[in-house]
Amino acid sequence: MSKRLCRNGYTLAQLLIAITFIAILLVGVMPAIQRAREESRQTTCKNNLKMLALASHNYESAFSKLPRGVVYPRGFVLTSKNRAEQFFSWSIAIRPFLERSSDFDTMDPRNQVAEARWVSVSIRSNASSIRNSYFEMLTTPNSQLLCPSDSSNAQNKFRKSGITPGAGTPSLAATGIANSSYVAMNNSGLCHSEISTAEVVGKGINTIPNGMFQSAKSINMNDIVDGTSNTFMFGERVYGGLSQWSNLDHSRGALAYVVRGIGATDVVPVDAKDIPPHASDALASGQGGINLIVRGTVPNSYYRAYMGVSSQHPGGSTFALADATTHFVKKDIASWYQSNVVTGPSSSPALANFDLYERFIAINDGQAVRKADLE
Repeated sequence: MSKRLCRNGYTLAQLLIAITFIAILLVGVMPAIQRAREESRQTTCKNNLKMLALASHNYESAFSKLPRGVVYPRGFVLTSKNRAEQFFSWSIAIRPFLERSSDFDTMDPRNQVAEARWVSVSIRSNASSIRNSYFEMLTTPNSQLLCPSDSSNAQNKFRKSGITPGAGTPSLAATGIANSSYVAMNNSGLCHSEISTAEVVGKGINTIPNGMFQSAKSINMNDIVDGTSNTFMFGERVYGGLSQWSNLDHSRGALAYVVRGIGATDVVPVDAKDIPPHASDALASGQGGINLIVRGTVPNSYYRAYMGVSSQHPGGSTFALADATTHFVKKDIASWYQSNVVTGPSSSPALANFDLYERFIAINDGQAVRKADLE
């Protein structure tokens, strides 16, 4: 009698049950994987912000002051005529304290503004190597200045630097200017764009910068009367992904090293012509809040969005405080500008009426806040 041939295997029903079970497991596991990835990205972002804060502390230790938010060369006096120049920002000033002294030397912010520097390196006998190094710095993304959660382009082709490339170098408009995910805190009040308001700073309500990185003057740690653990030093600004209208996202992010002058223009929709083309490249004020979403075409909304803080971290944005610690702040933190509609340039309260968020920006408003308030 022959033996029956036995075959081991799965029936189609069993296979379908197994596939369904695996799919259910993946549905449950994927959110955890995504959370773990975001936690890793957020840790990198916090480390970047901490490095910027520590480099700023080391700068202050070396020079007894912090760098200005917009870096002017020696002897430079801002006027209505030269404010259209292209300037360097705080980020190039602290490069030597991030072990990148060569970057500082290439840009040489002590002696020239950004556009004049380009002209000077283009006419020297060794112009080719210097110019190419300068061009490479302007256009090459820097991981120390980028948040990994911001999935946008690391180069900004929409904001114009105003620097004209020389022969043998590609167009900045085609290549794009290097973006930054980080902005320095400048003012809790109405306007931080000191390049555009150079002649009226201090004459209007809340136009006097009261944050850590100012352009009219440099401050030091002793100026932080409210306490280093109660003051924001750096925040984030996402390049894209938050707006709900047209091309607003395209030039929202900060620039790595360059601050455009008041005469600069953007490639943006006509309705967005009033977007401020100046210190918002590197600085932030309280009037933009956190993750402000613009709905509609009101020019004041654009001003606020471009001057604010934003990120693609779920629910808020990361800040470095003046004591060099980092803290994640929820987007619904109490804020006068978030809870009040801004209808015109004069829409701003007295300093005493600002809420928690704006108080953390000011270095000396005398209003009591604590780091625990951010929880």
